[in-house]
Amino acid sequence: MRRLQRGPAMLFLTILMVSVFLTGYYHLPKTTVKNHQVEKKSLSYEVLKEDVDLAAHYYKSVGKKSDSSYKRVTFTIKKNEKVLGYNIGKTQSFSKYLKLVGPKSKDMIGKVEATKVAYTLVLSGDLVQVIDNKTNQSYTLIDNARLAYRRVPYYMTDETNSEVTYLRNGVKKTESIAVFKDALEDINISKNVFERTESTSENTGQE
Repeated sequence: MRRLQRGPAMLFLTILMVSVFLTGYYHLPKTTVKNHQVEKKSLSYEVLKEDVDLAAHYYKSVGKKSDSSYKRVTFTIKKNEKVLGYNIGKTQSFSKYLKLVGPKSKDMIGKVEATKVAYTLVLSGDLVQVIDNKTNQSYTLIDNARLAYRRVPYYMTDETNSEVTYLRNGVKKTESIAVFKDALEDINISKNVFERTESTSENTGQE
């Protein structure tokens, strides 16, 4: 058999190598990239109450020997708890730092100096209804929240510590300690009667 000349032989080998390479390339397993699309729920919102006092909570009473350091206090609204007639859809907590200062020399109730100060936390903000347009389900949340406090100086009226005297709308009032604490928990009484001190809060939602 006659030998192939050098030029045609090299061309033949080149064509053969290219053919082998292309054949192997097209037979390689191809990696399929799956495009996972995360569906986001289509939500809409309705503001039910805007920038209003939502709830009040009696926190603590302190005397003249009070701790001067700041403490982190938390106001928690539990799931299904009613706020202004609406059921809250999940537990939400709101925190701030507060210095519980006892009565000052200017805290006079008539001519009597106050011996204690009651602190009540006041939560304000928006009530928002969140609507899932796909399921038509909805729930209510607190948003744009602010946590403030009111300090109410008072003194015990009798030796049994069952009655207190304090100023209500500038008028001296005496009532049982139980009724007094109920008033501190009532948002309607609290927002109209007691001195308010504004401050910001930290909002953490919890399931």
